[in-house]
Amino acid sequence: MPRVNGRPLPAVGARIKAWRQQRGLTRRQVAEAIGVSESYIQHVEQGQNSLRVDKLLELAAVLDVPVPHLLSDDGTPSATSLETPPESVADVERAATSLMQELRLPDHATILELAVALARYM
Repeated sequence: MPRVNGRPLPAVGARIKAWRQQRGLTRRQVAEAIGVSESYIQHVEQGQNSLRVDKLLELAAVLDVPVPHLLSDDGTPSATSLETPPESVADVERAATSLMQELRLPDHATILELAVALARYM
């Protein structure tokens, strides 16, 4: 989960919870699927813990949602965003660039390459 000044972003946790609920999954089901405890998922959803990148990728797969949708800056998912995957690699590239600029993440080129590579496999 992205962090700002070492802290998890609560909005990301809220989106994770909204996607989980939309998919009809319990915290326990999600936790078991990605190999963490149910309480850890609860803390992630409450913005108290963050996820490592590998767990974020696993979570996105379990929820059947592209990673950029979990990280988008528009609050919890809307009905449209729940049903509409990114239109293209360019959409993912724009979303990743926007997120990197907003969060001032280091090593933008590597992160952008990762986002584009992920988009190609969605």
